[in-house]
Amino acid sequence: MTDDLDKILSIEESSFSKDLEIDRILNCDEFDYFAILNINPLKFINDDTGLLNTVRKTYRRRSLLIHPDKTNNTKAPLAFDRFKKAETILSINLVDLIDTDDITLRNKLNEKKRLISIYEEIKQQLGIENDRVDIDIELDRIRQEVSIILKEEVEKDEISRLQQQQKDAARMAEQTQRMTERQLKKQMENKWEDDRDQRVKSWRKYTNKVEKKAIKKKKKDIKPKVL
Repeated sequence: MTDDLDKILSIEESSFSKDLEIDRILNCDEFDYFAILNINPLKFINDDTGLLNTVRKTYRRRSLLIHPDKTNNTKAPLAFDRFKKAETILSINLVDLIDTDDITLRNKLNEKKRLISIYEEIKQQLGIENDRVDIDIELDRIRQEVSIILKEEVEKDEISRLQQQQKDAARMAEQTQRMTERQLKKQMENKWEDDRDQRVKSWRKYTNKVEKKAIKKKKKDIKPKVL
């Protein structure tokens, strides 16, 4: 009886821990990959190897905790996707780019570098000493400010994206208008060519009519008078 109760309590505790981790991840800023993996990048300044090792160990240890196949939590898929994306971004380093021109990889590396630089800037702005960056309350302060900056950058990116969409739409509309005008001009030219024979016939008919009138009038003018 006691063993069964302990087993039940152990399962419930495990499920509770998974739910807590899932909620923690989803409460992080979507683009603060260090917060999502619960890693402090300020501990690894100029130590990319140490950072990479920590990222990989953290992912192996925590990914099973929130994997959708290991929990019934309906929010697990979203949390796992964010966790996986964070690991992917933070696992990129310069060595990965030596023999490739992959733009996607370079963009991920730049995103990682930018995030680290934001952490460093906030640390300096808040005047936090190096020996205090690993204190939870100080790290929380830094992450709050990082989240504000990330949200501002996302909003700027969204504005830029919408502006670019408007420019693209205007350019497409202009191109469509020009194409329509060219098609209309071509149709008019084709119609002009198609009507050529009819115009020639009409012109000949008209000139013949004029010539006949002129001849008739001339004959009438030269008719001798009767005494």
